[in-house]
Amino acid sequence: MKFLTKKDWESFLGRLYLNKNKSAGRNWGVRSEKIEILFFEISKIIEEICKSKNLNHTSFGIAMTFVHYYACFYDYRTIEKYELAFACFYMSTKVQFNFIKLPELIEECQNFINKNNPVNEQEKDKKKDLDLIKYEIQVYSLLGYDLDIETPYQMYYYNLKNLQDKFPILKNSDNLEKMKTFCFNLITDTYTRPLSIYYHPKIIYLSCLIFTFKFLEFNECNIEKLVENENVDLIAECMENINDIYAKYVENS
Repeated sequence: MKFLTKKDWESFLGRLYLNKNKSAGRNWGVRSEKIEILFFEISKIIEEICKSKNLNHTSFGIAMTFVHYYACFYDYRTIEKYELAFACFYMSTKVQFNFIKLPELIEECQNFINKNNPVNEQEKDKKKDLDLIKYEIQVYSLLGYDLDIETPYQMYYYNLKNLQDKFPILKNSDNLEKMKTFCFNLITDTYTRPLSIYYHPKIIYLSCLIFTFKFLEFNECNIEKLVENENVDLIAECMENINDIYAKYVENS
C-alpha cells in the first residue's frame, strides 16, 4: 500500500488542525477536537461491527485505514460517519475474502443509524438511501486499487514468539499477558488518529511495543534490540504522535 509523503502528511494534519506546529487561528482547538471525536466514534462503530461478525482486529485495522484515506482526500465535514464506517468495513471484508452480502449490510447500517439516531413518528418509516458503493469506488481509486494492506496487528501476532526469545521476562506468563493486552489496546487506540496512512505498520507496532515496555517498567527489555536496522527517528516521531493521543487525559487527571 502506498503511504502519504511527508508533504502530504503535513498538509493533511494542517487541514484537520491536528498539526500542533501549525497555527490555525482561534478555532484550532475546536476543529481539532471535532476531528478527534469523529475518528474515535467511527473506530468504535467499526469495532462493534467486527465484533458482531466475529471478525478479528485485522479487519478493523484495514477498515480504519480506508477511513483515514477517505478523510485525507475528502472534506471531513461531508462525512456521514455511519455510512463511511459500514462502507469501509465492507471493503475490509473484501480484502480479507470474507463474503458479506451488501443488501444485508445496508440493512444493518440503516438499523444502526435508527438505533443511534431515534426519529419521530412521522419519519419512522422513512429510510435513507444508503450508497456504500460510492465510498468504495472513491477509496479504491485513491489507492490506485492497491489493496495489499498490512496492519500493526499482523506484526504483533507474527513477533510474539520472537519477543519471548529475545526478552526472558516475557517467558513469565503473567508478564506476557500484560504485555499482550497493553500493546494490543495501544495499537487499537492509534487508529483514532490517521497514523496508518503515513507510518508503516511495523513502525507503529514498534512504537506501541516500546511504550508498553516503558509503561509496564520492563526495564530488562533492551529497546535497542527492538530498533536494530530500523528508522529510529521515524519511530520517535510516531511515538510522539501516539503520546499526543493520551496527553490531554494525563494533563487533566
